[in-house]
Amino acid sequence: TITNSTFTGNTAGGLGGGVDNKRDGRMQISGSTFTSNEAEYGGGAASQGSAIFAPGETTITGSTFSSNAATEYGGGFFNILNTAEVINTDFTANTAVEGAGLSGINGGQVTVTGGTFFENTAVKTGGGLHNELAVLNIDSVDIVHNHAGRHGGGVFNWAGTIHVTGSEFRENSAGEAGGGIENTGDTI
Repeated sequence: TITNSTFTGNTAGGLGGGVDNKRDGRMQISGSTFTSNEAEYGGGAASQGSAIFAPGETTITGSTFSSNAATEYGGGFFNILNTAEVINTDFTANTAVEGAGLSGINGGQVTVTGGTFFENTAVKTGGGLHNELAVLNIDSVDIVHNHAGRHGGGVFNWAGTIHVTGSEFRENSAGEAGGGIENTGDTI
C-alpha cells in the first residue's frame, strides 16, 4: 500500500518510472502524487501481468499524475494483462507516443471512475486514454483539452471494448480523426 506519498523525477528503462506492479501482485495507491517521472511504458506507474500467473490488481484513488512521460505507452499510467481501478484521480500534462494520460492493452481491464484528464498529449493515438485489445470502462470522468497527433484526442480504442457513462468530452483534438473518441475495429 502506498499512501500520501510523492514520486518525482524517477526513471525506468522499461516499465513504471515511479512504481511498477508486476505479475499477480496487488498494489493500492491513495492520496499520492506522481510528477515528471519517465519510462518506456508507464511513466508515472505501471501494472504488468503475465500469461502464466493469475492477473494482478492495481487500485489508484485520489491521486495526481502530472508531467510524466512514456517513450511508448501510458505517460501517466500503463496496464497490461492486469485489472486496474482508477478512482477520483487527475491526469494532467502527461505525454506518450500512445495513451498520454493512461493506456491499457492486451487483455487487461481498466475502470476509471471520476477524476479528470486534462491537457495530455500523445504523438500518435489516445491523448487522454488509450485502449488496445483490452477493456476500458469510463464513468463520470472529465476529459478536456487533450490532443493526439493522429487519432483519438480524448479516447482511442483499437480492437478492444470501451464503455462510457456520464462523462464529459470537451475541447479535445486529433490530427486526423476522432477529436473526442476514435473507435477502430471493435465495440463502444
